[in-house]
Amino acid sequence: MSGKNYNDPLLSNLAKGYRPFGHINEMILPSYPVKLPTAKIGVYGGENLRIVTTIKAAEGTTPVVTSNITQATAYTLEEHALKAMASDKEKENQEKPFDVRRDKMELVMDLLSVSREYGLANYMNDDANFTNSTTLSGTAQWGGSADDPIGDIATAVGTVADAVNVPDEKVSLVMSMPVWRIFRTLDEVKDLLGFKYNQTKVLQPQQIAEALGVKQLLLARGRYNSAEDGQTDVFANLWGNHCWAGYFADSPKIKDVPFGYTPRRKAALVVDRWRDEDIKGEWIRCTDEYDQYIIEEKALYMIDAAVA
Repeated sequence: MSGKNYNDPLLSNLAKGYRPFGHINEMILPSYPVKLPTAKIGVYGGENLRIVTTIKAAEGTTPVVTSNITQATAYTLEEHALKAMASDKEKENQEKPFDVRRDKMELVMDLLSVSREYGLANYMNDDANFTNSTTLSGTAQWGGSADDPIGDIATAVGTVADAVNVPDEKVSLVMSMPVWRIFRTLDEVKDLLGFKYNQTKVLQPQQIAEALGVKQLLLARGRYNSAEDGQTDVFANLWGNHCWAGYFADSPKIKDVPFGYTPRRKAALVVDRWRDEDIKGEWIRCTDEYDQYIIEEKALYMIDAAVA
């Protein structure tokens, strides 16, 4: 394979099934295969939801309505790629269960996945990015003496539903793990489900979703290593102490206003490898090409600092 790249179907297929635990960026922004590196999106106005006169007089003309369709710049794909060396020396010295080719592939795939999760989390952790948000403090934070978690969530869900004209049951909740750990222990939450006096019950996210009348509750479990390369590992939470309500579509469709998508090149997320005779080993590379495209920020409501 010297001087030639080999797209490895086995490594690519294995890579597609491997993710660091708990990443949710493509649940919030579903993957959308595309061919072109950039494109425009059609924007429909809200004319179809107006109250208009529909009565036609006996000898009068039919009432006329109009629509306004414009175009806006949508996604612009960016290529993301990492490579790692699987040296001959490592291969010669490896013993089961170690597999240097697989391990290097997982390394680059994990790093790309962390990068995608970090990119979305970094955007969603900033309340300045959202028209609709609230910041809790002091005793108003969940678990405090003046907290109102059910009321806070109801306001968030209702605001999103009204902003993008969908039913409440189409709206999803997202909680970081620090928020979930406190939220599930609150008496008002247990009382909502009839568990207040039954300490043996462990609340599940779907039970909360059903009780609150929303589509789902996603737990943002993503973590990352904040230490510099070569230093002692320091693991941290990617998603802060926040909660969000949002409308996330299952798949792209016309005349829909979800939070956004992840347009991705159809041929992306591929692993290839090639021989390097100078280093004496194989380079293992993973390439992805995508954009985390926000369609409508009002489709998300942020409860900033939900817990201390």
